Amino acid sequence: MKPYSQAESVPLANWQCFLYDSNYNLISQSGIQTSSTLSYMFTGLVSNEVYYIEFQATSQKGLVGDSGKVQFTPVYSQPQLNSLLTATNYQNASIQLTWDVLIIEGTTSGTTAFVNNNTALDVTNGSVVFNNGFSLWQDGTIKLFIINPANRKDLIILYGANGMLKLQYWLLDNKFHLFKTPTNSNITVEYVSEPVIGSSFFVGIENVGVDCNLWAESIN
Repeated sequence: MKPYSQAESVPLANWQCFLYDSNYNLISQSGIQTSSTLSYMFTGLVSNEVYYIEFQATSQKGLVGDSGKVQFTPVYSQPQLNSLLTATNYQNASIQLTWDVLIIEGTTSGTTAFVNNNTALDVTNGSVVFNNGFSLWQDGTIKLFIINPANRKDLIILYGANGMLKLQYWLLDNKFHLFKTPTNSNITVEYVSEPVIGSSFFVGIENVGVDCNLWAESIN
């Protein structure tokens, strides 16, 4: 976002934004914009790569000014990949390697914080919604490290193309409760862990066909 001003108070007519790579090659641009706020979003940038951004504004008098090329470097938190590697004897004295890697992406709502060197999630006043890469019927295990869960609130929500999972912690029985709702179904199946008491928990959700297993342990 870049503020626009001119000493003569001449109104803004239009503006453009240009994105360059580290060698000053133009790789994307906004096209002519007429909004009063100079703000534009570019996607697909690579973490730790050098880029340059430049705004060019045209006043209603036809005067053109630019910001010059401003350097910046995006930095993203890289997700840790969990993979299952399988080695199989193959023909001609060789070994065939196969593996499956799953990344589930999402967003946060309310107030959440990654703590403990980004290995734990504090969900006292918020929740995490995963809405990309999840399938309700795909076999697999999701492991979570949760700190300070709020009572009877949706801590983790996983949306898939074929259904939804919601995870809660109830102080009344000191158990985690998992609610599974398939798409186009009014039936919600509930899974309950053994009682666990504390403020820090390791929680596992195992998806096996149409069924789920839920377990939790306190790590205080």
